[in-house]
Amino acid sequence: MRYFIPAWYSRQNLWKDHTLPFYYKPDKTEFDDMISLMSMHKKNGYKYKVLVLNYSPNLRLFLHRHDLFESDYWSVFDVLQSAPNTLPRAIDYLDLNWPKDTEFVYSPFMVEAVISENTYSQVTFNQEGYVLHIHEYENGLQQQKMIFDDRGFISSIIKYENDNEVKQTYLNVLGEKILTEDLITGEVLVNNTVKNLLDHSKYLNMLEIIEEIVEKFYKDQITLSDNFIAASDERHNQLITRYFEANQLCFSLFSNRNREITPHLIHSMQPAKSCLVDTKENERECNLIANNNSIDMKVSRITPFDTEKIPNISSQLYNVHIGFWIYNLSRDVVETTINQLYNYIKNKENYKVTILMKDITSKTPKWLSDIVKEKNELYNEEQKTLSEEMADVLEEEIEFIEIIKIESVLFEEDLIRTMSQLRVVIDLGDEPDLYLQISAISAGVPQINMIETDYVTPNVNGLIIPSSSNITQALDYFLLSLKNWNYSYASSIKLVDEFSSTKIIREVDRLIKGELHG
Repeated sequence: MRYFIPAWYSRQNLWKDHTLPFYYKPDKTEFDDMISLMSMHKKNGYKYKVLVLNYSPNLRLFLHRHDLFESDYWSVFDVLQSAPNTLPRAIDYLDLNWPKDTEFVYSPFMVEAVISENTYSQVTFNQEGYVLHIHEYENGLQQQKMIFDDRGFISSIIKYENDNEVKQTYLNVLGEKILTEDLITGEVLVNNTVKNLLDHSKYLNMLEIIEEIVEKFYKDQITLSDNFIAASDERHNQLITRYFEANQLCFSLFSNRNREITPHLIHSMQPAKSCLVDTKENERECNLIANNNSIDMKVSRITPFDTEKIPNISSQLYNVHIGFWIYNLSRDVVETTINQLYNYIKNKENYKVTILMKDITSKTPKWLSDIVKEKNELYNEEQKTLSEEMADVLEEEIEFIEIIKIESVLFEEDLIRTMSQLRVVIDLGDEPDLYLQISAISAGVPQINMIETDYVTPNVNGLIIPSSSNITQALDYFLLSLKNWNYSYASSIKLVDEFSSTKIIREVDRLIKGELHG
């Protein structure tokens, strides 16, 4: 059996639930290497199981959002809470035991239950519409928060003093107390209901309990033929290496999670014998650190994202859309490139630029909004005379034309939707974005980069330019010659098989099983 150990953790403690009500716009995508690799295994009919170490009362809905609902899983907190692996079950908040004269006030974001003049509760929901939390207030201060499991029971209750969290009580499916966590000191007390599962009645912190449950799981359920792919995260790496056999274990380094590859991170993965990395830079850093510290670890660069053909509708559109990816580019480079692109498209009919931003719209830098606004206003001013003459004849209002726009592609589906409309995409980063390149191949979109990667062959499915000043010539190559664009499109479609999920799984097997049986 293959097991995946994800790192779907909050930014604070490893074990804390971080699910937010639906009205909070997430500032980062949930999609990662583990979700992608599991999806590939599912797609190809391979058996796998997910090991969830943290408190995840909304795990089933999370898996459902990523089309992994049928995944088999084992959860530390399900063991503690005696919670079965069952389907989600929505709770009707009206069925809860409210005081007799409670009045419900509805807003687009929550339901407020007014109990008395100074006492009220706020019911919040997740994006699937399930009850997520009930916050109880008295005299304007929060007294407690009930956290609901997506299977239809109260999972834990957080107590507050002076509006600060002080204690969290975890419950089982019957509503019985199992653990009480002091949120000031971290100490955890064990209640009688789970004393048969744990060796002690008191723990310094929740991590000690997680370690104990994981150790028992490994001893009771794991065989030597099993293998594990673990998301590398310093908060759990040593826990995993402490109990899992080195030759069964492969870590996965992922740029969006492991922002920096440090000696401490690599040491925390020891003595694991193999490691997946997603980029050339991460591969170089890993090998450098391993060699400098005499670490015996095989590093293999395998994309965690597979290609899957996406219909490209750019040839059916009235406008020619040029995509410009700005993630990790300096302000100077972005401004210079926007100026170049503006000068390139301003005299071409129906040419437009889409600036692709890997962030939520509200975080668009003011300088970026200003330069885009300035270019659009300049273009419309230059077109004004002709437009006014046409408007007089047709007796129509002059339409403001947006030839440059900013688009947030924080989520995979946003990028895929946008990519299918692009005629060409530009990424001038020192390490072109991996998911962008895979999406471009999937949609058959030619790529313009400054760095050579495994995903772009010069003059085939893209161009490698020596300097950003060569953008104009590169755009001409694909946009003024249908032959070049068609050749690039056909070449990209051929590459879909090269980076298919079947081949990626085969490479992963070769890395892990080579260590197991080599």
